[in-house]
Amino acid sequence: MVRQANTTFRYLKGLDVDYGSFYQDVKEHIKHRCDLQDAEREETTLSLSALQKNYEHAIHSAGDVGHTQEELEKAKEKRETLKRQIEDLKKEVAHIEHEEERLKNEEVKYKEVHEAAKAKIQELGIQLEAAQAKLTEIEERKNAAL
Repeated sequence: MVRQANTTFRYLKGLDVDYGSFYQDVKEHIKHRCDLQDAEREETTLSLSALQKNYEHAIHSAGDVGHTQEELEKAKEKRETLKRQIEDLKKEVAHIEHEEERLKNEEVKYKEVHEAAKAKIQELGIQLEAAQAKLTEIEERKNAAL
């Protein structure tokens, strides 16, 4: 029973579940079970009043078992909720990564368009300078001819 409880607590710890109060309940339950077994062994040598006390203790322990069972069910529900949240978060991360990749591709595309526009502006600037120089030359020849 102890080995099974420890295995369960290691599993819950791996899921990052807060099982502190549950741990205490299980520990108490195991202790009560051990006490109950000891009491059963001594049953033949005990007096009627001692048997009555052991019976009352066993009844009390049974109530603790019910409480422990409730805690176990709550832990299972919490674990399932956490699993669903993890799956939702994984989907969200995948969507964000896809969106990030799309934006990176767009950025590369816009950089290429920007570089092409800069090159075109530079080319038009050179053409403008050449046209202005030609216009100045024409103006000078025209003035010289007059």
